Amino acid sequence: MDNTEAIPPVEGESVTTTRGASRIDWSNLKQDYERLGSLKAVAAEYGTTRNTVGYHMKALGYGDLRSKNVDWSDLKELYESGMTQTQIAQHYGCSTSLVSGEMARQGLNVRGDTNKGWKWTEVQYEKRQAAVERGAFKGTKSEHFRRLGKKTPKENSPAERLLHQALISAKLSFETQSRELDKYWPDVKLHQKSIIIEVDGWAHKMKERAEYDAMRDAALTKAGFTVIRLTNEQVEKDADDCVSKIMQDHDLKPEENPTVSIREGRSYE
Repeated sequence: MDNTEAIPPVEGESVTTTRGASRIDWSNLKQDYERLGSLKAVAAEYGTTRNTVGYHMKALGYGDLRSKNVDWSDLKELYESGMTQTQIAQHYGCSTSLVSGEMARQGLNVRGDTNKGWKWTEVQYEKRQAAVERGAFKGTKSEHFRRLGKKTPKENSPAERLLHQALISAKLSFETQSRELDKYWPDVKLHQKSIIIEVDGWAHKMKERAEYDAMRDAALTKAGFTVIRLTNEQVEKDADDCVSKIMQDHDLKPEENPTVSIREGRSYE
């Protein structure tokens, strides 16, 4: 015996709901979607989830009807102009996933910048530092790193270790645990002169990272440092030659009693 009690449907609905179970009539799904305009609205009216509505739309062969309501004629032009997928989604007033799907349908080469519509600014850095000082991140790794003072959360790469040995052989004092401008962790900081040496891996060739490195170098240069960038390939080929050229170019001399401070691993371990 069925003890469920039918609930009268609201006018315009395509749903029959019973207490203890849901029986949804999906036959008018396409019309309901076109009437309501979004998965969320349909889901609310049907008393189910957006994922369920989307699943039934595809199962019934309707595909993603939302994308058909957007004029994608200038999509390629917008993307090639440098706009990110997030910015394009804002331009069209739709979701980023719709933009990604339409780009795939048009065969556009995606840059992989779906969620990179913003970048850190100096003001944002200052606000975050102020929040750290207030204890906003108390108990987190960020707070732990701040309290550690000169320790850094970065491990030495194989190329960095080669450079360390070359600097030791050249009798130059250096450290790998300095924190400059209260936010930058240089790979190597020389003591004889205000020189910072960075050993760049493949990630530094990416556009976003290259832009960040340029901003970082400019800030350090303004603070009085000379920033030297070496690639992993240069160091791995001949680390001693890299150090020799740096000494010649910047008039560095071997020291009688050089001091060295090298981090041994991740500071939070």
